[in-house]
Amino acid sequence: MINSRGILAAAFVSIAAVSSSPAHATFVLQDPAITAPLLNFDAGCSNCNTTTGHVAGYPSILVTATSIGNTDFSNGVATVSTVNGRNPPLFTTLTFTFSDVSVFNAFSFQAQFDKKQTGDTTDITLTWYDQNNVSGIIPFLNVDTNGLTPSLGIHSLDGQTLSKIVIFDPEGFSQLKQFAFAGNVAPVPEPSTWAMMILGFAGVGYMTYRRRRQATALA
Repeated sequence: MINSRGILAAAFVSIAAVSSSPAHATFVLQDPAITAPLLNFDAGCSNCNTTTGHVAGYPSILVTATSIGNTDFSNGVATVSTVNGRNPPLFTTLTFTFSDVSVFNAFSFQAQFDKKQTGDTTDITLTWYDQNNVSGIIPFLNVDTNGLTPSLGIHSLDGQTLSKIVIFDPEGFSQLKQFAFAGNVAPVPEPSTWAMMILGFAGVGYMTYRRRRQATALA
């Protein structure tokens, strides 16, 4: 005989389990990290703390970069550097926010540290915010401070997307660069890419035309 009370209790347990499960994004370390498409700053500025840019292939999405501690933002391929070394001090924090929070689901960067830093390793903290403004923290532990790091990246496990990223190290960075983003929609080819594709199609068409003419002449 079926126990109706048991079935009802099991149903309540199942509903409670579903309602208590996390409904937000799960971003995890990505190894190897993505390395393209890259962020480009629209205009560089010196001894400042904010600028804007666009990721290659995503011209409609504005990316705003903000640092804690004044920095030099490069013009072109995005690089954020300290101003005159340690004077003012190294910058500790860099934040990215996006005008469209429904696209980017993977991110990577590279870091460089001051040669005078104590110790050979450091821990970098990356805080992500998804499209619902729910956040999580991913630590990059024991990062080698000698030279430029390899690309350090994250990606979403469940298709969620990024609205903000905060990169932090209490000892400070001398430089952050090679900011790469991947989206859940394909990037729009650059004009130069379109030109190369058109030339390629034209070349294939011409070669096909020549082969047909030669075959007709030999027939």
